[in-house]
Amino acid sequence: MAAGTQSFKVFPPKSIALFKWHSQAVLPPLPKEIEILATSSECQVEAMSIRGRPHLVGVQFDNYAASPVDVRKWVEGDREWLSRIGIDGTMIIKDALEQEKLIKIQLGIILNNYFKSIS
Repeated sequence: MAAGTQSFKVFPPKSIALFKWHSQAVLPPLPKEIEILATSSECQVEAMSIRGRPHLVGVQFDNYAASPVDVRKWVEGDREWLSRIGIDGTMIIKDALEQEKLIKIQLGIILNNYFKSIS
């Protein structure tokens, strides 16, 4: 995910490893009061805020899914659906295990910056 302003403007690499488990999205055009904070190739609006109000943030990614335990539960619950659309759930779990440490570090940075921006 490409990072934007405030909470998300912290990474020397301009991307953040995150997890999402949905097919819904906020699509532009957005009202002029909305600022897009982060995008990805899969979703044009990964994070957004109201201009001038950085303490109000909406995200599309599942920021609580830094744990492979959560990912494993989702894969097991949706194994039939994943199989039907040709996705290997085992690979999703493997990727979650490999990315766990990085995701926790990056989410920690995002949260720290968020709290600094609203204090």
